[in-house]
Amino acid sequence: GHKRIGDAVSKFKFDVLVLVGKLAHKIEKSPKLKNSKIPIHFCKDNISAGKFVRDKLKPQNGDIILVKGSQGIRLEKTAEILMKDPHKAPKLLIRQDARWK
Repeated sequence: GHKRIGDAVSKFKFDVLVLVGKLAHKIEKSPKLKNSKIPIHFCKDNISAGKFVRDKLKPQNGDIILVKGSQGIRLEKTAEILMKDPHKAPKLLIRQDARWK
């Protein structure tokens, strides 16, 4: 499944692809992704991914971010870091109850 994700991602233009978690390295093994020359950055967890992207973000340039992952990696925490108003997370993001936090 991860290789198929790499194949699908290779069809798009990204300035950088940020992959999160141990299994993310399997995405990189896609030959199509390797041939696409998309720069790849690996993060060990969702928090470090959010901080990495936040530090690279240039909203004045019209940057667009797609946050996509399995429920287990909990990328809603990444999305919260990237929000202009993180205090609005409980109303705008899914899985904000204590069990998921």
